[in-house]
Amino acid sequence: MNGRKSLGPLVLAMALLTALCAMTGVALADGRGGGVELALPPAQDDPLAQLDATEVLADMQDNKPWRACLLGRWQQTRDRAISLQPRLEGSYEKRAENWQFWASAYLQYEAADVSEDGWRADIDQLYWQAQHRQLAMTLGKRVVTWGSADGLRALDLLNPVDLSNPLKEGSRSSNKKAVWMAQAAWQPEHWMFEVSFLPEPAVTSLPGDTSPWFTFFQEQLAQGGLPARIEDPAHDPELGLRVCHFSHWLDLELIYFHGYQDSPLMLGADQSEIRIGYRKSDVLGLAVQSAMHQSTWRWELNYGPNYVIGDASGVERTARVLSLLGWDYRFNNGVSLNLQGYGQYLDQGARADDFGDYGLSAALAKDDLWGGDLALTYGVVWQISDASSFHQLTATWFYSDQLQLKASINVFTGPHDSTYGQYADDSLLMFSFKHEL
Repeated sequence: MNGRKSLGPLVLAMALLTALCAMTGVALADGRGGGVELALPPAQDDPLAQLDATEVLADMQDNKPWRACLLGRWQQTRDRAISLQPRLEGSYEKRAENWQFWASAYLQYEAADVSEDGWRADIDQLYWQAQHRQLAMTLGKRVVTWGSADGLRALDLLNPVDLSNPLKEGSRSSNKKAVWMAQAAWQPEHWMFEVSFLPEPAVTSLPGDTSPWFTFFQEQLAQGGLPARIEDPAHDPELGLRVCHFSHWLDLELIYFHGYQDSPLMLGADQSEIRIGYRKSDVLGLAVQSAMHQSTWRWELNYGPNYVIGDASGVERTARVLSLLGWDYRFNNGVSLNLQGYGQYLDQGARADDFGDYGLSAALAKDDLWGGDLALTYGVVWQISDASSFHQLTATWFYSDQLQLKASINVFTGPHDSTYGQYADDSLLMFSFKHEL
């Protein structure tokens, strides 16, 4: 969990400013490892993040060096046009005794994209990995997961979430943006010491007007003609350090990250525009994981000594603590359960309540229905601090080893100035398929 959330009191403060500009409202949220972002998804990076613990994928066992799949998605919200999206993904892998090469790319068409021609092609991941005894090195563009928690994660800081298409496959891993990096790791017995260097920072951009996360408040800004201008883009390298210790019953992970808060901060505003930009900060983190029989306990702590917050009057730094506690259990009847509680506190005196959030998440899955061909998942996040919630019910049918079909209902509730309520107009019904070629 990267600490995104909508801040009701700041919304009210911004309403005073926007009233001068003939506006009606604006939403703010805080970003990865600290920060305040403008109308971006909430405390979990993306509302589907909490479902990772029970995401079910087809088991493809083969030795092919290449792989390709065709995906399609149809979705309908309550007040938007139908979105139809075909997508072709391909990957190539080459392995030797001490090294591995991986490349993947995609080509997709978004029928609802009215701002461009609809076609998009890009490299997904491209990296080379080598190992010699206890030393390992990785160079290229890739996705790396930090922290031990399933679903909501407080320490997963290297890769931001791609908000241009947050419903790619309904899981957090598929929505993370790959980052160019160089990594070196030393792995003695029961330990790992890792250094990650990102020559070009990867940050989150504001969602476009065709995104499911183009919120009520962004629509208000657009209608009032108050543009958001990037005044200070991210440009400096980023650095991450990680130390892990593994044992039979307890795993520990310590992290340090020096880089940009990946969500754009509000630097200030006037009657003609909102100025946004990116700021660097530091994060110290601790993750603890313990497995006991059929259950696993996880705890993550994220401490930012120079966390950045911003509003119409400018930016300031403060200390911030973000913590979550999670529990997973696998029942004998094939049902999986994931529960998490999370909370955030900022050392801002009277303003602390404006930036504090807390809540609960749960995910329940049954993956062996109909002889193992059908899986059902229900996930929910209750943001208790602002009385908002997100619900998702998903059914996945594994028609064959190569083809899976999925249907889901996604519902957001809460006031328009709340974490999930700002997306209430985008509650949607979605159907998708994935065919392995």
